[in-house]
Amino acid sequence: MVRAILSGDKTMTRRLKFKCNVGDELWVKESWYTYKWWNDTKPSEIPGDGNVKIYYSSIDSDLCPTELMGKLRSSMFMPRRLCRIKLVCTESSAERLRNISWSDSKREGATENHMGNWSMDWNSGKMTAGSPIVAFQAYINQILKRDIWKENPVVKVIGFQVVK
Repeated sequence: MVRAILSGDKTMTRRLKFKCNVGDELWVKESWYTYKWWNDTKPSEIPGDGNVKIYYSSIDSDLCPTELMGKLRSSMFMPRRLCRIKLVCTESSAERLRNISWSDSKREGATENHMGNWSMDWNSGKMTAGSPIVAFQAYINQILKRDIWKENPVVKVIGFQVVK
């Protein structure tokens, strides 16, 4: 998803139980690592002053010398001060998950390949579908590890743009 945000393919997200208003600043959490001598330091204790090099797994996986590379840290544990991508909320509403439109599923990051198949899986291209809505359905079920599409909950719909 990070690559899709940076390329401009993803400008919308849906979240369960999430508060966000137009104008709010959001930040993108992503998998990351730093040098191995920081391995035993809690993420909350790693300085965010620019003196500690942070590598982001989506783009930097081959930049850190292997012998110096620290452990890969989950995006869940990325402090705001270490993030590199900030967003501003441009729209906020609520709707049932399955009410997603064709255009909104494209804003969620669904892209069409040269054969006319739709996908939201930038790393492998394995999850293809006949429409952006079906691609989004497969993706959301995969990341939440359940058939959330069938449950059809009310979700927060957040449009955003990257803050430069």
